[in-house]
Amino acid sequence: MTAISSADLYCVRAGYEWALIAMDENTGLVAVQSSFGAFNYVWPPQHRSQPLDEFVTTLDFGYFMSKTRGLDAKEFDLDETIKAFRRWIIDARRATNIDKDEAREAWDALEDIRMEDPRTAEHMGTLINDDRARLHAALGDDWWDGLRTSYKPECTGFWDIIWPAFTIQVWCRHGLESPMIGL
Repeated sequence: MTAISSADLYCVRAGYEWALIAMDENTGLVAVQSSFGAFNYVWPPQHRSQPLDEFVTTLDFGYFMSKTRGLDAKEFDLDETIKAFRRWIIDARRATNIDKDEAREAWDALEDIRMEDPRTAEHMGTLINDDRARLHAALGDDWWDGLRTSYKPECTGFWDIIWPAFTIQVWCRHGLESPMIGL
């Protein structure tokens, strides 16, 4: 079997971080291996109006991560979930949906759950269901709407450290004005 590749390879260094970014204009393949992990996707030529390397530098963070990492881009965020649930308790109290004692019980139940330090949404859900008596009045039946996620550190690290250095390489290669001019 013979394999012929027309991929361009970018070697990116930013401080102690690194990435090898292969881009195949013909297939739309973007394959990244970096100190922050792998990021891979295919954007076929018929779905873009620019050269592949220019195209990917115009993508926003959320779209890029949803394509290259999918569901693995985010993780359960306990702190943001607790904040959301506390806002719910405050809102329920202000709307007089719950009394002072019910609000205190729910607040204390959330603190107990926070001390358990659940690492996944599933574990959080188990703890909420286990303490349903104290939480139901404040959170209701749709409590899962309050579960929050955030992007994993490897995703934000890649985007904040590697991606700007890569973008500069691409824009300079094509003789375009660097997006960093004027900062």
